[in-house]
Amino acid sequence: MLTAAHFEAMRDGAIFINTGRGAQIVEPDLIRVLGARPDFTAPLDVTSPEPPPGDSTLWVLPNVVISPHVGGTIGDEVVRVADCVIEEFEKWTDECPLQYEVTAEVLATMG
Repeated sequence: MLTAAHFEAMRDGAIFINTGRGAQIVEPDLIRVLGARPDFTAPLDVTSPEPPPGDSTLWVLPNVVISPHVGGTIGDEVVRVADCVIEEFEKWTDECPLQYEVTAEVLATMG
């Protein structure tokens, strides 16, 4: 549904956040536009497939952040999670220490 034309039309410094379905995006188009526009940022909660293959360009683009998809929420936790994600993203863009950084050591303890 979302193609290069949509991404190219976004203003300078735009941030594209996808928390819906990865298949809604023509991913090669998104990758091409992100590669051509370092001002355009994409924190992605979903991709297609999920997670992206190990050789996907999404992993290496400096203006892409891939987060683990959180599904099945039904209440106020949605707002709390959104606030937390926004705060962490702002810390990351300001190059400040993250409160909830997932390191290799932390990842080994997660379910």
